[in-house]
Formats: sequence, C-alpha cells, structure tokens
Amino acid sequence: MMDERSRARSSQFAPPPDAVDRIVEGLLMVLLVFLPMAYGGVTASGHFVLIGTVMLMSLLVGMRGLLSKQGRLAWSTACIPLFLFLGLVALQSVPMGLSLMAALSPGNADVWTAMLSEPQSHGGIPSALPLSLYPHASRVDLAVLSAFVALFFVVLQVYRSLDQVKRFLTLVSLMGLFVASVAFVQHLTGSASVMGLWDMPTGTHHGGPFVHVGHFSQFINLSMGAALALMLVRLAERLPGRSWEAKELVWGTGNMLGRWGSLLLILLVLGSVMVAMSHSRNGLLSLLVSGAVTTVVLSRTNYLKGIAWPLIGLSVLSLLALLLMGFDPVYERLATLEDPGGQIESRFALIGDSLELWKTSPWLGVGQGSFASVFPGFDLSLRPGTAAHAENQYVELLVETGVFGFVLLLTFLGVLTLSWWRLLRACPAPRAGVAYGLGFGLLAVALHATTDFGLRNPAVMLLAITSAGMTVVTARPKCLGGVSGRGTVGGLGLAMALLLGFQVLPAFDRWRAEQGWEEVQWWRWKLQAPRLAGTADELDGFVDKVQRVSRLDADNIEFRFAYILHRWQREVARVRSSLDLAAGDSVPRTPSLVRVASGVRQDLLDARRLMPSHGRLWSMLGQIGVEWLDDPASEQWIWRGQELSPHDAATNLAAGRQALRNHQDVDAVRYLRRSIVMGAAWKGILRVLLIRESGTDLARRVAHGNAHRLQWLALQPEFLAKASKEDREALHIELKGLLERAVLEGQARAWTYRALAQQELRMGKDSLAIPLLRQHLRMEPRSAMRVELARALSRMGKTESAISEVRTWLRSHPADAKARRLLLELRDKSRR
Repeated sequence: MMDERSRARSSQFAPPPDAVDRIVEGLLMVLLVFLPMAYGGVTASGHFVLIGTVMLMSLLVGMRGLLSKQGRLAWSTACIPLFLFLGLVALQSVPMGLSLMAALSPGNADVWTAMLSEPQSHGGIPSALPLSLYPHASRVDLAVLSAFVALFFVVLQVYRSLDQVKRFLTLVSLMGLFVASVAFVQHLTGSASVMGLWDMPTGTHHGGPFVHVGHFSQFINLSMGAALALMLVRLAERLPGRSWEAKELVWGTGNMLGRWGSLLLILLVLGSVMVAMSHSRNGLLSLLVSGAVTTVVLSRTNYLKGIAWPLIGLSVLSLLALLLMGFDPVYERLATLEDPGGQIESRFALIGDSLELWKTSPWLGVGQGSFASVFPGFDLSLRPGTAAHAENQYVELLVETGVFGFVLLLTFLGVLTLSWWRLLRACPAPRAGVAYGLGFGLLAVALHATTDFGLRNPAVMLLAITSAGMTVVTARPKCLGGVSGRGTVGGLGLAMALLLGFQVLPAFDRWRAEQGWEEVQWWRWKLQAPRLAGTADELDGFVDKVQRVSRLDADNIEFRFAYILHRWQREVARVRSSLDLAAGDSVPRTPSLVRVASGVRQDLLDARRLMPSHGRLWSMLGQIGVEWLDDPASEQWIWRGQELSPHDAATNLAAGRQALRNHQDVDAVRYLRRSIVMGAAWKGILRVLLIRESGTDLARRVAHGNAHRLQWLALQPEFLAKASKEDREALHIELKGLLERAVLEGQARAWTYRALAQQELRMGKDSLAIPLLRQHLRMEPRSAMRVELARALSRMGKTESAISEVRTWLRSHPADAKARRLLLELRDKSRR
C-alpha cells in the first residue's frame, strides 16, 4: 500500500481548498443539477440562472485574488483561444462604421446597405451597424459564451486537489444516473411528455428532461465518461502500482468500491441502453467509437491490461438489457444508415447549402447565433419549416464566426488534446485515470458534433467545458504566485464578473419576455389565430400583451414583428366588425385603415435595423404597399420576402396572391402549392380559388397529386357548379388513380376506400362500390357510408342485406329521419 506521503503527493497537487473554493464548488453543483432539469437550460430562465451564477463565481474568485495573500494564477494556453473567441463574438455584436465593416466583412456590409437603402426609413441608413446580420442573437450568445469562458477560468483557479475533482465526477455521475433513470421510466410507461409537463408531437419520448434526444445522448455520454474516470481513480487509490489488470477493476467494482461501484456500473449499463433506446443514431455511434478508442488507449498504455473481457461482459449486459426493452426500434433506426436517399443525403445537402452561406462572409462569419435567421435564403431543400441549425457543429461555427472562429476552436481542441496526452504520459496513476474517463466523454461529444448541435445546449456545454477544465487542472496548469498572480487572477475574475453583470438584467428581461410570450400564444389560440376574432377589449388587451413582450426584449425581431402584425390585424378586425362583414368578404380601403397602414409601413421599415433579412417583414411591407397604400412598386418586396424565407407559409402565400393579381397562373400555383407544403391552411386556399372566375382549374392544379385535397375539392358545390366537364373528368381520373395506387401499396386508410367507393357510385358501378364500402366500414364501423351501402345493395336487388345495414345504422343513430324513411321503403320493396 502507498505510504501517507505518497498518497498526499498523488492526491493533492496544490494548497487545500478554502471557503471561496467550497462556495464556488457548491454553486457549480447547483448548475450541474439545475440545467439538466430545466430542459437542458435552453430557455431564457436557464440562461439567466447560468449567467447570474457564474457571475457570482467569478466575483468571488476575483475578490480572493485581490485580497488573499496566498493568491495564485492557474493558467493554461487553452484560455487564449477562448478569450479571443469571446472577443470575436463581441466584435460581431457592437456597432461599427460601414466603412470599417466593408473592410472587415464586405459581404455583411453589402447585405446591410442593400436591405436598408431601399426603401429608406425616415432616419436613413444608420452611421454605425453591427457586423452580425442578427445582432440580438449574437448578443444573447455572447452572454452565454461569456459565462462558459468565465467558468473555464474559474475551474482552473478553484479545483486544486484530486478530492475536488472526485467530488465533481461523483455529482456528474449521479446526475447522469438520474437522467438515464427518467428516460428509462419514460420508456417503460410509453410516455410522450417531457418531465410530465408537455407532450412531444412524435408520440413517445425517451430523452429524459431533454427535448432533443441527441442532447440527451451527449449528456449521458459525458456522464458515463465521468463515471469511468471515477472508477479508474478509485481503483488506483486502493491498489498501488502504475498499471492494473482489468479483472482488478471488476473485483474492485463489486467489492472494494461497494455501493458506489455498483451505481457506477449501473450508469454505464443503463446509460448505454438508454442512448440506444433514445433513437439517437449518432449518439449510439459516437458512444461505440469513443468506447473503442478508449479501450485501445487503455490497452496500449498498459494502464488497464486485459480490458477486452470486461468490455465484452459489459457489452453483453447492455445487449441483454436492450433485448428485454425492445431491440427492434434500435435496429430500424440504425438501418436508415443504408438509405442513400434519406436523412444522410439530406444532411449533406444542408451542409452544402450552409457552405454557400459561408462564402458570403468567409473570414468573420455572418454573426454568432444568426444561422437560423440568415440561412433560409440559401436553403434549396423543400422541407417544411426552416433549418435552425446546420446539423453539424463545426460547419455552423464556420458559417457564424468564419475562418477566424474555426481556427480558434481548433486551437482550443489542440491545446486540450495536448493536456490530455500529458496527463496520460506524465501524471501519477490516480490523476491519469481522470484523463481516460473524461477523454471518453469529450471524444464522444466531439464526434457527435459532426451531425448535431448539442453544444448549443447549456447543460451539455456545461459538462463539456467543465470536463475540459478538469482535464487541464489535473494535468497541472502553469502556476504564477505572489503579487503578480494575485493581481492577474483578481483582474481577470472581476473583468469576467463585470462583463456578466452587464448581461444579468437583459437576461432577466428576456426571461420575463419569454413568460409573456407564452401567455401571448395562449391568447392567440383563444382569439382563433391567425384571424383575430374577439371583442374590442379582448383585442386591445391582446395587443397590449404583445407590446409589453416586445418592450421587454426590444431587439428581438420576432417579438417586434408580432407586435406590428397583430396591431394591424386588430385594426382590420375592428373595421370588419363595424361593417358586419362575413368571414370571406374583403375589407374596404377606409381612410382610417389607410392611415394605420402608413404607420405600420414605417414601423416595418424601422424594424429592418434589428435584422435586415427577415422574410416575413419584407413580405408584409410589400403587401401593405400594394393592397392598402396603392404603391405598385412595393410588389418587389413581396418577392424579396419569399426569397429570404422560402420555407415560410406566409411569404409563399403572399407571393401566390400577388401572382394571381398579375395573372401569372403558373407562378401562382407553384407558390400556393409550396405554401401548403409549409403548413398553410389548404382548404382556405382552395375556397378562395373557387370564388375566382375560372378558379376551378387553378384549384385543381393546386390540389394536384394529393388524393385527400382532390377528394375534398370534388365534393364542393362551387367546383361542381363552375368546373367544366373536362375539369371534372380530369379530377376524377387523377383521384381514382391516386386512390388505387394507395390500395396497391398498402397505404390505404378508411377515407381512401370511402373515396374510391364514391367514385364508383358516381359512375353507377354499384357492384364495384359495395366491397369498397364494406372495407371502409370494417375500418370505420360508425361511418355514415353504411346508409350508402344499403342504397347500393338495394339497387343490386339485395333488399334483405340493405335492411340489415340500415338497422345497424339506426341502432346508434335512432333519430336519423332519412335512414328511417329508407328503412320503410326497403320494407315495402321486400313485401312486393
């Protein structure tokens, strides 16, 4: 056994922790527990807690550096790229002259100038503008990044002993076990909710408190790395030597480590199983690759000999647990790797489009956090909705921060890798165990980042940055003592605290705005959004709520645009109500509405300064000018809105309406079909087209290729009254072909058989309609088509069968007068 002096040298590599260290450790533990439970900390409340807590930690470290006589600076070269990256994001966020912007980033300067120059607002183009194309998003990210950079610096100053590192590893392991257990319960109960608070649209959810299963997988992989590190450290502390047999680890886990060892083993097994069950394909692949690399390194460095057999045993345990829980979903998810036209091809296309955006500003990027706002104009896919992320952390970073930001990231990773390698080769055994375990988790996250955006999640980023800090700390960073060390620590600590202090109140306001926005969403549903319908007081109260939210987060383009839009909708609703107009009637251009429209136009022009490429803003700007201000030149802004946001239903709908005004039927059909794909109400669009002269042909072309829409259209009185015989026949031929193909491909539903039967009944082919109706009724027994089946049977001379069907219907609908009359007619027919 080690003597006491050797144990002290191996476990203690700096003075023991003081009161400040203990307080900071406690605050970090609060974050480690809070952020995963707050949906991963992705909400504004999570950002506020993160920024406020790290500000307090930095303040304590800075004050100790200035006041304590035992001050020391723990420094790592890894701090340099982090501080420089923070400076780059700050540079993107602060206003600068257009000439300077043109020198630094000509592409961004061109965008700002082009978008603000025509039409000009009252103030013209501002003399100073931020480099970022969405400054609000960049400032929000700057606050969060400042917290993580400060946290990395704080970890270096506070964690000075192996006992502190072990406490960190223990808490992370316990949180990982808890999160994996929540996901396990979700799987057993078939839950679709996130922590029982709100349901996921997918029907099931195995991500614990995380909304995104990829983020859940990254968190679990990092937690498993902490568990592995703790196991290796405990093994080295209890058995002297430089290398061990893997069987000693197994024996130590079951006996020497006691309950702790059992819990760590449960986390490794349960974590592996739940990553697989979460349907995160890339999370599972990252786990397997990182595990294989760690195994090879452990074996080649002779730290743990004979690792193959325990690893096989662990894999067998995980596989058995997976088989008991259901392996089929995992197999089906991994089978998608062989799909050449599936998600992989889509992701490569997304990366290709992202690189086209990067080319517009290759050196400094379009702005940290602005990808989701700027990318839609470069997205060539036809997927519904916009891509909020590039699905590749490295590509997204390259787009947002350019080559400079990407090089800084590579530099940080390179320094971290050197620290990890130094820890493996030169440090005593207990500390080297930290490197193996944390290296496993960090490598898994680094691999997963090639297909995900998990480091955008504060809980995942918290574990990743602290794990990186623990790796550097355990490898013994450079230390500078005395007055120089105290002054540097105090200055940097207070500077970080001051920077975060400026971000606390804005973060609190964003939290309040987020709460207010949730209430606004509820009120929109209550007032039957998107067409507001309520009393004057309700509309005024609703718009006031939107205005308060907009004022709390004044630079948020979504809140500002929502306020402008709903204020305009309120005025239109008032006029509609005062004139007692029906829902489909157009609102006349009254003088009061024209005055309001002029003010709305100016507000939209001013709002461009928040984000120049907001597609819906440009679309509304054009619609206001064309429809209410009699300005034909505004038409170009409608097209610009569609180009900037081609995946938005509203911008495509506005473009389709403008194409109809211009009698450009081909373009109108294309934009209207696209708006339906993006989520527009297709029934409303088809109804509007049916009102138009010769609109039946347009309606049929918009509904082309979709059996459900064609079926609905074929039953509309307006279509039957206005459509030519050729249009009606063309619709029925296409509809029948689509329905028959659905039956042959095994994709038919109850309404499919009903629609096919109606086609045959229209052609007078009762013998073909009857089996289709029976199949429909087997799938939907309470359908009113049972009465139509009875009529068809009667026409075929099967009166008794017809009577039986009508009686079946009347048992559940005894008040149906038409069915009763049909039953009497059938009885008379039977007697004759």
